[in-house]
Amino acid sequence: MRWHIDLPTCGAAARKASEIISNAVKASGLPFFSTEDVNLGQTYSQKATEVVRSSGCMKFLGLSTGMRLRYLTWGEDERVVILLHDINESSGIMSGFAARLAGRSYKVYALDLRGHGDSSHSAAGQYTPSSLSEDLESFITEKDLYTRPVALVGIGLGAAVAVTFALRHPRLTAMLVVAEWHPWLPVDVQSFHAGQAATFTTTQEAAAFLCSRQWGHPPRSPPAVLKHMEYRCSAVEGEAVRFKMDPEFYLHVTPLDFVEARWQGLQCPLLVVHGQTSHLVSLAEAERVASLSGRGSSASVHTVMNAGHFLIEDSPLDFRNAVLQFLLKNDEALLVHNQEARRPELLGLRPLPEFATVSDAVKALQPRPIPTAQMVEEELAKLRAEDDVQSDEDEYCARRTGLAQDNPEYFAFIG
Repeated sequence: MRWHIDLPTCGAAARKASEIISNAVKASGLPFFSTEDVNLGQTYSQKATEVVRSSGCMKFLGLSTGMRLRYLTWGEDERVVILLHDINESSGIMSGFAARLAGRSYKVYALDLRGHGDSSHSAAGQYTPSSLSEDLESFITEKDLYTRPVALVGIGLGAAVAVTFALRHPRLTAMLVVAEWHPWLPVDVQSFHAGQAATFTTTQEAAAFLCSRQWGHPPRSPPAVLKHMEYRCSAVEGEAVRFKMDPEFYLHVTPLDFVEARWQGLQCPLLVVHGQTSHLVSLAEAERVASLSGRGSSASVHTVMNAGHFLIEDSPLDFRNAVLQFLLKNDEALLVHNQEARRPELLGLRPLPEFATVSDAVKALQPRPIPTAQMVEEELAKLRAEDDVQSDEDEYCARRTGLAQDNPEYFAFIG
């Protein structure tokens, strides 16, 4: 459905657009969930939560970009797969998919992208494919995952981030799965979500909002949507239910971000996945994405049968098997034959520090001595001495008149 509003071009406008659209959808009437749908959704949700608690591990990581990202991890193998979710979703939605990949001897990470889930929001509204890709780069660096190339699996927004990263860091990307995304998506699909600023009275109402037929996509399964609402919504007693997303999220995409000429730098194996009945990505568009990759890339397209845009909801088994087959087929890309070449500075991650002389280098890099009690007292004494010295500003303040100092006695005398 197309709304008679101006398309937003910034975070504040995206919030306003979301409020208008969500209020219109709620006013038109939300779909009714049967008791069977609700009970089945609760059962699915409990199983999904058990998967995270039993086999996954939830952690947070501060990044050099200033963001604090939440992530889930499964498995212990050295072969790494990183999962990146779609807009208005989070890492928990991919928990079942991740656990099964880990069961096939992969180390799997699922990230909450900035502005989503429990990761921090950008106060400056820094939401671009490049900034989200820099978060991924910082994550890989902080976790020392650069010792081997990693496989990236991105859905929707996550695919845009994965493609940006792969074009920027071809030596860090072993394989790339692009699911339900192409660079020609319209603004109201790619840059913001209609529900990001919406408020609801219950989680069930939020789920009904997502299932509304006014969005123009094939009907979504209520139990499948209810299954992951814990990871989509923040439900605090006494407060309105909201989606776990920055209400002022707006992905700033420029024509140069995904210009077709840049795709020639994509040399890794590429799998493009789309749903058979997807309202966003057709077979022709998926094939066009696959044709953009560079000469050294082996690209293929997979159609998930009986699925729309929401692959993990509609046909998780087909999607998982397609990705797993792709990973196994290109397993060689995850191997490293020259470990010395995987040093971060050679991969463009951490530039080597430069020094004028050898003595400067030794002085900067040698271990620092642990301060003794005497050293601490000496530093404190210096600070006390500095406090006792009258600054120029203090002297100036002392010379100011009573009027300038807003002295009440001065004003009483004048009165």
